[in-house]
Amino acid sequence: MKKIIFICLLILVILISGCAQEKPTQEDKFVKDLIAKEEGEQLGTIELVEKCIYKDQTIYHLVAGCCDFFNGVYNKNSDKICSTGGLTGRGDGKCPDFFERRKNCELIWEASSSQQSEEKECITDTDCGIGGCSGQICGQKDKVKDIITICEWREEYDCYRKTACSCVDNKCQWEETSEFLDCIASKSSAAVIT
Repeated sequence: MKKIIFICLLILVILISGCAQEKPTQEDKFVKDLIAKEEGEQLGTIELVEKCIYKDQTIYHLVAGCCDFFNGVYNKNSDKICSTGGLTGRGDGKCPDFFERRKNCELIWEASSSQQSEEKECITDTDCGIGGCSGQICGQKDKVKDIITICEWREEYDCYRKTACSCVDNKCQWEETSEFLDCIASKSSAAVIT
């Protein structure tokens, strides 16, 4: 009798554990499609996705893990509303009030820690290099030389001469010295000279 009860309990536990596995939701598929879309538009990988309310609508903010990449803001119809981040940190200018007006944000997706550890860009500063037509991109030395950018000159590009492209926390990035940050702040969105 005890064996039968034990076997029944064991079967019940197995059935319950099998049912407890979460099935991907529509939102999971939607977020994965957005990540693929955003990564297709830029060279960086998405590190996290947050779901927020912005201007009374649900939005998805896809945040890249490195450098000066734009971070896409999408509505629930997969339409890109705007981008945050970028070289100056001001995005594409289409939603300058994003960080002030977004609310009820929740992290809904994050790159796995194993994926993040595999994506170490650098170990030392010598692993990093400068690229872009105007020398405005800091990245992996072996990859940055292949990055193609529009040949334009912005006043803030001059600030990159006041800092170094270095390996910081296993990512190639511009050192944020006070001289560099002051320079970027002083060079407001100046006209583009091509």
